[in-house]
Amino acid sequence: MKEYYAHTSNEKEWQPLEEHLNNVADRAGEFADKFGQKEFAYLAGLWHDIGKYSGEFQKYLKENSKELEADDEEDTKSIHLKKVDHSTAGARHLEKVFGKIGLLLSYCIAGHHAGLPDGKTTERSCLHDRIYKKLIPSITSAEKNIPNHNIKLKPPFITKENESIDLSSMRVFMFIKMMYSCIVDADYLDTEKYCNPERFSERGSNKNNFSELSVIFNNQMQKLNIKVSKTPVNKTRKIIYDTCIKAGKGKKGFYSLTVPTGGGKTLSSMAFGLEHLKANNMERIIYAIPYTSIIEQNAKVFKEVFGKDNVLEHHCNFDLEGDLKQLLASQNWDSPIIVSTNVQLFESIFSNRPSMSRKIHNISNSVIILDEAQMLPVEL
Repeated sequence: MKEYYAHTSNEKEWQPLEEHLNNVADRAGEFADKFGQKEFAYLAGLWHDIGKYSGEFQKYLKENSKELEADDEEDTKSIHLKKVDHSTAGARHLEKVFGKIGLLLSYCIAGHHAGLPDGKTTERSCLHDRIYKKLIPSITSAEKNIPNHNIKLKPPFITKENESIDLSSMRVFMFIKMMYSCIVDADYLDTEKYCNPERFSERGSNKNNFSELSVIFNNQMQKLNIKVSKTPVNKTRKIIYDTCIKAGKGKKGFYSLTVPTGGGKTLSSMAFGLEHLKANNMERIIYAIPYTSIIEQNAKVFKEVFGKDNVLEHHCNFDLEGDLKQLLASQNWDSPIIVSTNVQLFESIFSNRPSMSRKIHNISNSVIILDEAQMLPVEL
């Protein structure tokens, strides 16, 4: 059987396409399992790059490896390569196999490099035109190589109350966006692992688990409590802190904390987050703040308590270039504690760009603390 390839870092090292497809499927499925949609993400990952089975793409890859080799030898000759559309084939395949349900995933595959497309517009790049009109390289001769499955997809929007399908626009949007995030991040990670294993090895290292972080936090709070004087203000702060601890043991849901300036809400809200995470088997704490000045202040406090490797400070004023681990963690928010801006959080949710979307699946099953929530525009 002919071998097909997904990537190459030089003319000698080639990643088999089937290996890449299975890796991305497994990883995307693992990401989506947190919100109960493992099978959808698995299938999208399995078929996201089947357009690479075309002869045109395999030729492109071969020429690209020669260009890489020429660059290594400091050859001044330039090989101009015309990119091959390898995304549309997977989008068409999903729509063909699963109809309208598959079409939801087609958005994710069609846009896993260029960005989520619009559905049907006058633009030639819209999803409708790409699936039904655009001429793309054929993969017919390699159809027997396309990984198969035994999954029967069910509609993803059935509500538990009455088993009806809820197709409200925001629900559909968030489903597509979460699927997109899982697929894009899984694709980036597997490609990086193959093409740049040294860089990949820096991900997710030197971080404590939350049982250890809770012990660290509680010890710090105990020391702080011993040091402070028993003034009326400090007694009130202690009441607020204890109330947050108690509330944190509750079920998942929306909680609000109203405390005047100086009431100790930064540490009290973190105490809530740690308790809530433990009580509900959650995975990370995301602390979103409206102003960078407050972020810098809060991030400094959290880093002093937990250590800088456990706290990702992610905003426009913070230079990540000097710390590779933090830079990599900022791409998909793979960190126990994230301190960021409302802008970064909400623009990522609504962006169609793959680089902005990678982190979104990690919002799932996280404790999200919106500091200064009254600063959010009421109409939004």
